[in-house]
Amino acid sequence: MSECENPGDRADEISRWVLAETSPLALPDGRWDKMSYGIREAEEFLRAIS
Repeated sequence: MSECENPGDRADEISRWVLAETSPLALPDGRWDKMSYGIREAEEFLRAIS
């Protein structure tokens, strides 16, 4: 990883990424509030290939 001018800004950016992953969104699935987007994408892929 390269050095950055302000490590605090970089830490804030990474923290935002981590926080965003704690509340994934899987719309328009009816189970969006209980399911992470990775599961929904996997289901759609499996439906497409079967």
